[in-house]
Amino acid sequence: ESLLQDESQKLKDEINKLTNHIESRRSESSKLEAVLADKQKNHNDFTKQKNALQDERKSFWKEENSVTAEIDRLKEDLVKAQKSLDHATPGDIRRGLNSVSRIIRDHGIGGVFGPVLELVDCEEKFFTAVEVTAGNSLFHVVVENDDISTRIIQVLTREKGGRVTFIPLNRVHAPNVNVPQSSDFVPLLKKLKFRAEHRRAFEQVFGRTVICRDLETATRVARSNSLDCITLDGDQVAKKGGMTGGFYDSRRSRLKFVKVIRDNKAEIEKKTAHLENVGKKLKDIDKKITDLITKHQQMDAERDHAKSELEQFKADIASATKQKGSLEKALAKK
Repeated sequence: ESLLQDESQKLKDEINKLTNHIESRRSESSKLEAVLADKQKNHNDFTKQKNALQDERKSFWKEENSVTAEIDRLKEDLVKAQKSLDHATPGDIRRGLNSVSRIIRDHGIGGVFGPVLELVDCEEKFFTAVEVTAGNSLFHVVVENDDISTRIIQVLTREKGGRVTFIPLNRVHAPNVNVPQSSDFVPLLKKLKFRAEHRRAFEQVFGRTVICRDLETATRVARSNSLDCITLDGDQVAKKGGMTGGFYDSRRSRLKFVKVIRDNKAEIEKKTAHLENVGKKLKDIDKKITDLITKHQQMDAERDHAKSELEQFKADIASATKQKGSLEKALAKK
């Protein structure tokens, strides 16, 4: 009987031990399930973040492609305008201007502001009047002083680089023209935009001319006010009585080509800066996605480990529960 009691006590002790083990495993399993639930939530959050970043990246890719296409189009139009300007410029003048550009670059000559047509801006409706009034003066190169023009001319002569007319600002004597106020005409100079330091050059080229609304008005104004007159169509009436007119092909407007070149260069610069900014943002997003994927992989590994551990605990609980059941049956038979 004493032996039987000992065996029964041993069974009870074993059952208690298994009960404690099962409770401990269940407690640990509950904690693991809470950890897993938290990791699953983090997993879902990471997935949402990654998807949002990938959508943002797609949007920037689309923007990058769009801006690149715009820059390509602007460059194409710029090249066309440059070719059109070349064709609309007399060959000897074009050769001379190209030589001047090369000389100031090769010899490091400063104080060269450029030809008049590159320094002037105005509304498109005045292009014809400006071009006809200026004639080949559009291609005269404005420089700071006559020392600079003398130096360039010496190189041009030595290298047989063509002929160019210069306007040294220190030698310009602008015409003293008294233009009365009138509703019939407006000084052409007032319709032009240029830098203040170039004013004397523009006064020399355009200071004697006024714009009139039509040829009849121009004829009257030229006679009564002793002014050179021009219409928006490019018809001219000189103060001495001479008249010049006829068809002017505005499609070959050199100022229009210069405007396209100027505007497109500015727009290309602006869009290139924007493209660089988009590139930086894409680089930043790529890094964020890479960092997120690395964290994601680490979390997935931790989650898989926790899952494996939980399965082990469950198997352990099942095994201990089965063993406890067998012991309880054995105890019941005692």
